Amino acid sequence: MFVIQFCTITLFSQVVKEDSSAIFSLIAKAEKLFTIHLDSALHYSQQAEELAKEKNFKKGLLYALNESTDILIEKDELAKSELKAQACNKLALQLKDSLTTAISWLQMAQEKMYNNDFDGAIPLFIQSLQYYLANHPTKYSALAFNDLGYTLGRKGELGKQANCLVQSNSIYETYFPQMYEELGVAYNNLSTVYNSLKDKQKAIEYAKKSMYYREKSGDVSRLAISCCNLSQYYIGVDSEEADKYMTLCLKYAMQSGQESRIIHSYITASTVYDMNGKFEEALNYELKAIASLEKKQPDVSMLSRRYIAAAILSKKLKKDSSVVLGYLKKSQELLSCMNDKNNLRGLHLQLSNYYRDNKNYAAAYEHYKKYIAYRDSIVTEKTEASIAEITTQYETEKKTKRSFG
Repeated sequence: MFVIQFCTITLFSQVVKEDSSAIFSLIAKAEKLFTIHLDSALHYSQQAEELAKEKNFKKGLLYALNESTDILIEKDELAKSELKAQACNKLALQLKDSLTTAISWLQMAQEKMYNNDFDGAIPLFIQSLQYYLANHPTKYSALAFNDLGYTLGRKGELGKQANCLVQSNSIYETYFPQMYEELGVAYNNLSTVYNSLKDKQKAIEYAKKSMYYREKSGDVSRLAISCCNLSQYYIGVDSEEADKYMTLCLKYAMQSGQESRIIHSYITASTVYDMNGKFEEALNYELKAIASLEKKQPDVSMLSRRYIAAAILSKKLKKDSSVVLGYLKKSQELLSCMNDKNNLRGLHLQLSNYYRDNKNYAAAYEHYKKYIAYRDSIVTEKTEASIAEITTQYETEKKTKRSFG
């Protein structure tokens, strides 16, 4: 009797081990294909889900759901990713798996962030960090700090944004120095903060670090981003460098074949031509960007900015005032349901200028007051001092690590 029982248990353990191995092998295939072919990656992660359900292997199902959610977010299938993340969170809490519980909150936050629900995203990012990720450094910890920083920045909280990005960079540099792609993203995001604060030197410095890591990773798509950003940072600093990086930006964007990169390159070209006084060329690229954005489910914030830019260029080209106002009204309609301080600031300034030029001084004054209110809430002397302090602390921390390393 005991012999039979022992054999039965041994056979059962072997079957469970084989099932587990097969499920995690499928997840590993999905991870390997993540940066190569998303549809294939999703195929394998969903196969892992189905097998885990068939075998009632909850741990395997948990990690398969986690992988599928990451892939769906990357594919921009946010409604599906939200359902997967919620299922993952429920199962992770049931199994008391702290890591995947935190990751599922991170994924739920990302879904809200990409849908421009910044107020909904922030508490979920914070929850994922406080629950586990902040005290247990992983690539997800760095990602959570990075995305929380981005979200705070979209709400105009630049000091908090920089703090998060510095923490993200610190995790990558300390624990994952070979993660070139992630370091490229982190430095790119930090460069954009300094550009918002009008610190071109720091913006260029961090953008070049981002480009260095992206060249090492061979990521053409994100190389386009670095070149586009550098081109814009050099405007007013070095026109030759601005033109050089604009050309590279268009080249890499077209090579990538990604619509979002191509749109970004159009916007960069428009900006550079505008600063060179070539307004017709600038408007041509701006309208290309708008046409591309309008073809698909639009990024509301980006499209609203493009309408504002088209209005400004139309005014420079002395087009009919109805054309100018038409673009501004389109932007205003998009922003009416958002608390996007940066875009609202720009919109109210342009509306104030428009009404002033058309001698409607009462309307001009009302929009100018709104512009001032948004401007003062975004960038203050206190914020700039906070950024300088964070940078000093970060540089000091790096030196300390080297001296004790």
